Amino acid sequence: SNYHDMLRLNPNDNQGIRYVLAVCLMRSGDTEALKKLLKQYEEDGSALWLYTQALVAFRENKADNKAEELAKKAWSANTHVPAALADTKKVKLSTSSYITMGGQDEAAHYVQEWGFEWLTTPGAVDWLTKVAAKMASPPTQRRSMH
Repeated sequence: SNYHDMLRLNPNDNQGIRYVLAVCLMRSGDTEALKKLLKQYEEDGSALWLYTQALVAFRENKADNKAEELAKKAWSANTHVPAALADTKKVKLSTSSYITMGGQDEAAHYVQEWGFEWLTTPGAVDWLTKVAAKMASPPTQRRSMH
């Protein structure tokens, strides 16, 4: 595809083509290519990339440790996404072209792009909500839950 060519020509991808390509690959069901793309830019610490990695891991192996680790990392990058996906928190899209890393507008943007994929993956949003709740609870409670 053109996107693949653009990434080959500009592998550091400062225009963010990878985000558009990731959505295309997910929608076309090309999981292998998506996994390769996610791995190619695995140093991308953005919430968008991390939540998508978590979703792919969940789809493949349900709630295993790897998926949970990715979800925790994603939650650390943006704590608003799980509630936004579950629709328990109303988040507003950015009115400028600027997105706040870790902000509610970033969460809104992510849900706009990836919400459908999360919502049509059985159990994914519930799982993510539980991981987020675990992360948000004080450490003392976390210990007694085991």
